Amino acid sequence: MTSPGPNTGKGGWYATISLVLFALFLYGDLLFSRCNIVVSHVYGDTCSQFVAWRQFGFGELLKGNLPLWDPYVFCGSPFVGNLQSAMFYPVNLLLYTTLPLAKAINADFVFHTLLAGFSMLAWVRGRGAGWLAAVLAATVVMAGTPVFFRINLGQLNVIAVYSWLPLTLLIIDRLFERISAGWVLLGIFAVSMQALAGYPPAVFNNAFT
Repeated sequence: MTSPGPNTGKGGWYATISLVLFALFLYGDLLFSRCNIVVSHVYGDTCSQFVAWRQFGFGELLKGNLPLWDPYVFCGSPFVGNLQSAMFYPVNLLLYTTLPLAKAINADFVFHTLLAGFSMLAWVRGRGAGWLAAVLAATVVMAGTPVFFRINLGQLNVIAVYSWLPLTLLIIDRLFERISAGWVLLGIFAVSMQALAGYPPAVFNNAFT
């Protein structure tokens, strides 16, 4: 396998700017809107489930409480113990404890769309493709079914898990070339992020891939 040099120079900058501009094209109106609009169908999972879960879970966390139990579902149910609460996912901890709820949810979608794009860019470049081909592959992933199509369905957790897949594949390629502590640790990090993101079936799909 032939690997290109480091992602430096004009090609890297043009690629980075292209993906950021593409993300702004997809989400710019939401990111800079003053309205509390959530990018999801009104009957999708975000509006019907994750808005309440994120508001409850991280609201309690900001009060100094670890929400082990959700008293609002049926006669009560485990909350932190429900993996879909994704309470220990670092991205959620950052976004939902610093931003208003609607802004945090939209930023959640944007972050993972960009993560999927840049991870795909790095993986395709690592396989020897040129910058134009890598940018094309990244934009296809950002606007494709695993990420963008699921936004209307409100599948926050599924998108979060799938966005780590290209990075995982890049790490696997590097480990087949040469075992190194750095790539092993990065692989542990990427897999851990998928597990913490809160949707086990998607983690299984990534593992199967």
